[in-house]
Amino acid sequence: MLLLNPDKSVKLLKLYHYSNKLLIPQFFISYFNTSTNKNFNFIINILTSLNISYHSYLSGSMILNDYLQKITKNNLLHNIVKISNLKLHILATLGYVNYFKRISYNI
Repeated sequence: MLLLNPDKSVKLLKLYHYSNKLLIPQFFISYFNTSTNKNFNFIINILTSLNISYHSYLSGSMILNDYLQKITKNNLLHNIVKISNLKLHILATLGYVNYFKRISYNI
């Protein structure tokens, strides 16, 4: 249940706030990277996409926790929405990993 309620974990929130400071520099490094080393490009892009995905998931989870409790008290609906949120973020992250693999290695 920790993955469905990450805002209730102190460790996950500390990681969220710590990696928040890395978002903008990491994005610029990834965007302006002109290295010819394919492995370096792939690793930088993957780390950036993982950090953005983590922030997106945790932010979305906090918003869902706040507003779902105001809309309905049905715990089954809460779990369905939270599981959907997790699965959609995993799917999007895997899509970005696949995209960066294709552009880095010209597949």
